Amino acid sequence: MCYHVIFNVERKRQRGPNKGAILPGKQFWIKRGRKFFRFWHYTCALPIPARGLTSFHDCMGKLKSIRFQAETEDGKKLLKDTLRPMSNLAPHKSPTTSRQLPDKNLIKT
Repeated sequence: MCYHVIFNVERKRQRGPNKGAILPGKQFWIKRGRKFFRFWHYTCALPIPARGLTSFHDCMGKLKSIRFQAETEDGKKLLKDTLRPMSNLAPHKSPTTSRQLPDKNLIKT
């Protein structure tokens, strides 16, 4: 089953001689206060793209490795305020990595 979430982004150029023109292809940019920025940076803990807020479209592949859970509104559209990454922990316990120290000191010969 396919689910989707819709975030508001900017699709028009803001500067230069082509101001107001629609960006080519699937390019977009966002502002820091938008929900997509908060979702990307705080919820998913992903870094801001090196080239700034205008290059998120180049980094969308980073979301593929994360599985999400959310509530649905109509069975297909997810509520973006409830979208959270799922824990990547295995259902079984992982082995402990630290050793328990013995009660007695080692005997030196």
